[in-house]
Amino acid sequence: MFEIVFSLMHMFEEVENDARRFIDVTVDSFSELTDRVSFSKDNTYYDVSIEKTDDYIYFVFNYGNPFPRDNELTNIHDGSKKENQRRIDETELNHQAFFLYHYEKQLLYVSNSNKKAMFVSILSNELSKKFFIKHILKNEEEFISLMNKCTSIKFTQKNNVLNYNNRIRQGLMDLTGTDVPEVFTIEAIFHRDSIIGFVRELIGLRKNYELDNLIICGLDESNFEVVYNIDTFNQKLKIKCSKDHNSKFNIDEVCRKLIEEINCER
Repeated sequence: MFEIVFSLMHMFEEVENDARRFIDVTVDSFSELTDRVSFSKDNTYYDVSIEKTDDYIYFVFNYGNPFPRDNELTNIHDGSKKENQRRIDETELNHQAFFLYHYEKQLLYVSNSNKKAMFVSILSNELSKKFFIKHILKNEEEFISLMNKCTSIKFTQKNNVLNYNNRIRQGLMDLTGTDVPEVFTIEAIFHRDSIIGFVRELIGLRKNYELDNLIICGLDESNFEVVYNIDTFNQKLKIKCSKDHNSKFNIDEVCRKLIEEINCER
């Protein structure tokens, strides 16, 4: 059995003729999507199968690159060689990636985050719609590495913790001219280098249980939102599946075990 690790992300549909910029993804969002999409990009050929149900939509990426290609094939048992009959415009689709969006959970489960941009691009091209994927990260170092700008910080003070950290308390008192409120939000644009020390300090206070409900919002280099919320989000989901004689996962088994794991989280 082999482990597949899924990253959990929020996904929204971006709309223009609505009071809200982003709306929740629903079954209707994919109603015009066919059950198979194929295309080439950056010398890689993608064959994407799509399964739609009332509960989820499941995307399976099979992809491969015709290069590098050797003129000869080598027998791994005796070292003998023979001519490689594969043409330069052919490839083996020996790489896989899995995406599943669960409507009730309102979560996107992604087996390969490197293909996230490709996934969004496919949806945009096939449906003429814009989709937005939001990272919610539990690991502070991963969040800090992705955050290019900080846009919002919110937390609840606990047991007058700001009395404990006099520098933070005094700074807010100087700014507002009054005592520090129990709940407050800082909303401003900070470049990563200028705010990183303060972000690390807040994360440290939260890990020591001296703050409640710490939420830090930022933007990555592509201006996609990244959110640090240590209290409410489970970042990863893991399943174990078998591989066939070609070392590829059975796509039905992956879907079944992923759904089973999702249902266990209810």
